[in-house]
Amino acid sequence: KPIDASSAPAKRRRWPRRALISVSVLVVPALVLGGAGWFYVNYQLGKITRIHVSHLVTAKPGQPMNIMLIGSDSRSFVGDNQKLASEVGSGGLVTGQRSDVIIVVRLVPKTTGIEMLSIPRDTWVPIAGTGTSNRINAALNTGPGELVQTIEQDFHIPINHFVEANFPGFTAMVNALGGIHLNFPERVKDNETGLNIKTTGCQLVTGPQALQLVRSRDL
Repeated sequence: KPIDASSAPAKRRRWPRRALISVSVLVVPALVLGGAGWFYVNYQLGKITRIHVSHLVTAKPGQPMNIMLIGSDSRSFVGDNQKLASEVGSGGLVTGQRSDVIIVVRLVPKTTGIEMLSIPRDTWVPIAGTGTSNRINAALNTGPGELVQTIEQDFHIPINHFVEANFPGFTAMVNALGGIHLNFPERVKDNETGLNIKTTGCQLVTGPQALQLVRSRDL
C-alpha cells in the first residue's frame, strides 16, 4: 500500500507533544506533594518552642556537632489542673526543675556516625558559676545555660545545640509513634505514679503509661 508522505512528519511531530504531556502529568503531582510535604514539616517544626540558651558553641561546617538532650521534671505545666497534679505533682509541691535525663549526642558528618554519652543525673560535679558542687541534675534549676556551661566546664565537651522534653513532650512523642511495644515478664504496679500493668507478655504501651513507667521507683 502506498505511504502518504505528507502525513509522516505530522505523526513524527506528535510524539514530543505526547511525551511532554506525560512528563507534566508526573511532575505536577510530584511538585504539589513535595510542596505540601514541605509546608507540613515546617508547620510541625514551627510548633516547637525555641528559647535562647547561653554558652552554646557555634558548630563549624563539616565538623562534629554535639547536641544535649535533657528530660526535665518541671511541673510548671500543671497549673490548676487537679487531675494532673494528682498524677505527677504540682509546681507548688515539686518546685524548680531538674534534668532527670542528660544525653550528649555527637553527629560526625565525615563518617555519618552517631555517638551518645549518657551522664547519670546524680553525678556529683562542680556547678558552673556557683563555686559549689552538687548533683549535675540540679544545674538545670536556674535554666539550661548553667547546665550547658557545667558540662563544658567539667567534661570539656562543647555543646552546639540543646533539646529539652518535659512530661507532656515525652507523652506526645510516644503517642506520635502510635505507642511502643514492651514485654512484661511480670505484672507491674506502682501506686505513686499510677502504673498498673495487669497482664504479662508483649503489649502496646501508650504515652501516659510510658510516662508512668519511666517515673516508677516504688514497684
